[in-house]
Amino acid sequence: MNDLYNEYVIRLQKIADINYSSAVLQWDQEVYMPVKGAGYRAQQLATLAGISHELSTEKELGALLEELHADKSLGIKETANVLESLRVYKQNKKYTTDFVIELNKTVSESFVAWQEAKAKNDYSIFKPKLQKLIELKRKECELLGYEEHPYDAMLNLYEPGLKTSFLTQLFADVREKLVPYVKNILNKPQPVNKFLFTGKLKTGLLLFFEHFLEAGGSFSQRRPVSVSAFAPRRNVIANGVSVPGDGQRHIGLKQIVGKFFAKFANSDLHRTFCSMRTHVYAISHS
Repeated sequence: MNDLYNEYVIRLQKIADINYSSAVLQWDQEVYMPVKGAGYRAQQLATLAGISHELSTEKELGALLEELHADKSLGIKETANVLESLRVYKQNKKYTTDFVIELNKTVSESFVAWQEAKAKNDYSIFKPKLQKLIELKRKECELLGYEEHPYDAMLNLYEPGLKTSFLTQLFADVREKLVPYVKNILNKPQPVNKFLFTGKLKTGLLLFFEHFLEAGGSFSQRRPVSVSAFAPRRNVIANGVSVPGDGQRHIGLKQIVGKFFAKFANSDLHRTFCSMRTHVYAISHS
């Protein structure tokens, strides 16, 4: 690694550290933070965003990236890293620090307002924050620039070069096939769900979690989950759980389910689940 590239790595690592710190504060805001801390947290996140932006748009960084971009001795990975960093640098230069601070503060305040509005089922709490956020996002589109549609500027942040016109056609094609497909499924005989109301499911779940605890699992070792606009409830178990052992080992959910059904292979509960799975598969492939 040459000296210039090493300096580049150090600079970007510092920026990344600040962004990761912001991510921790955002997670804490969604999980642990007391409601009355919302204003302070919004200010903290805005300050960090401003610092990150200033570091990300320094003239010295731009000169370094240009010099590295012209360096033909770099490897494929290093060249790709520099090219992407240069693209992001030019993109960040379109923002002012004041705008970045205002946008990040508004995002934090809007999230807290949304949480309260959701809990109280009162859209009026969230409405003014949402309106301000939309105004800022429209301004962001103008700052970034676009060729066809304002949303192209937002898409370019995540999928460089992607256009709204392309997605419009893509989703139109998907809709043409998906709507009749879903209607076809709904018109099929529905699976028997009586077992949901007989107590068998509750018994089966209790047995499942007993087996989970026997495997050494502990609910006290999981982290709290955040509120999500798309998932108001989340399962206790996601991809896996940590259990005590030699240090910490990871038991995947599939392993637990597999052991559970192996233990109760001949039970009515297992046969019911298998029947439902076969029925759903038959519908989806008809």
